[in-house]
Amino acid sequence: MDQSITERPQTEAEKLLAHHPSTKHLAILMTDTPTSNQVAAHGYDLANKTLCVRFKWGNSEYHYHRVEPEVAAAFAAAKSKGGFLKERIKGVYHYECTREREAQRA
Repeated sequence: MDQSITERPQTEAEKLLAHHPSTKHLAILMTDTPTSNQVAAHGYDLANKTLCVRFKWGNSEYHYHRVEPEVAAAFAAAKSKGGFLKERIKGVYHYECTREREAQRA
């Protein structure tokens, strides 16, 4: 066996993705949010602790991983979904974009 070939170390992104299995296959029940300016719908998968958010602009959908049920419930109850995302979700939880924005599909 050739010992000169070595495996390259994983990047931080690869480590995170290996730790979080893809959620593209999950069937997360979505709830419409007609009062939000930014969020079209949202849902939560308790078994996998995955918060799913579908945005109105570009029809993009994000799955945030390892979100505790209390945080997901607070998000669902928040008057400002966009504000809650900005303050308590974005930059805190690892996410996966499961739908591309319309502009990127063309």
